[in-house]
Amino acid sequence: MRLLLILGMILSVNLFAKQRKTTTQRRIVKGEYTYRDINRPVIELEPDQKIIIYSIPRTGSTLLYMVFQYLFETKIKQDKSFDKKVVKYHIQGTCEKYCKNHSETFVVIPIRNPIDTLFSQTIAKNGGSCNVKEVIHQRVASLVRETEIISKFINSHPKNKLFVCNYDEFTKDLDPLFTEIEMKFHVQIPIAEKEKIKRIFSKDGVRKIASQFDRFVDYDFVTNVHGNHLLSDTYPIDSYLTQEDKQEVWDSLDEKTKAFFEDILGTKASGVGS
Repeated sequence: MRLLLILGMILSVNLFAKQRKTTTQRRIVKGEYTYRDINRPVIELEPDQKIIIYSIPRTGSTLLYMVFQYLFETKIKQDKSFDKKVVKYHIQGTCEKYCKNHSETFVVIPIRNPIDTLFSQTIAKNGGSCNVKEVIHQRVASLVRETEIISKFINSHPKNKLFVCNYDEFTKDLDPLFTEIEMKFHVQIPIAEKEKIKRIFSKDGVRKIASQFDRFVDYDFVTNVHGNHLLSDTYPIDSYLTQEDKQEVWDSLDEKTKAFFEDILGTKASGVGS
């Protein structure tokens, strides 16, 4: 009886380990859209140079991460250590601490209008079954704090090592982003590589990667694409918020925060009417 019990326990442990292994493996997407020849970057950085994608969550940082990683990374590692050439961080202090001692670090910051950002954060965290409008208003204070952190960083980091980009622009057309990269790094990106990036990391390409996963919390270690990554496919914002709702959220922001978004995004800063 004891022997059967022991054998049963061993079998259960092996099954659990196998399931864990399977779960881990399915997070690593394989195929041509995963990467080019990862041992040879398209553009070579200086040995001590890094690129950080630094952002408020749900503002397009994953797309930027995929593009910069494709162009500059020498190899893929499944961690966030600074021996990588390209890393991605949300608001948590790591970027500021590193850049304080490494002013040569090139930092890319995407900015998205606060209404779409708050909506996307709410859906990603709670799904569409919650009281979306109520949760968004609960998240406003957090967004204001994160915006202040980003604003201070933008004002303190060397301007020649900083690239602040508009979410609505680079998610619709990557060519201006390529032009900016060429100007900032004094390089020429081959046309063939530009076209491949557009195809691989288009919305259809991201859907292909995301389709490997059933849940948003699961993601691909290489690209950082989550399951159901393009939340607008399933949860269109206008199905949850009216124009009046959007205006109410915008009005709830303090003047300093509004000014920050207006300075970078112009007339589309509020997201109202979009």
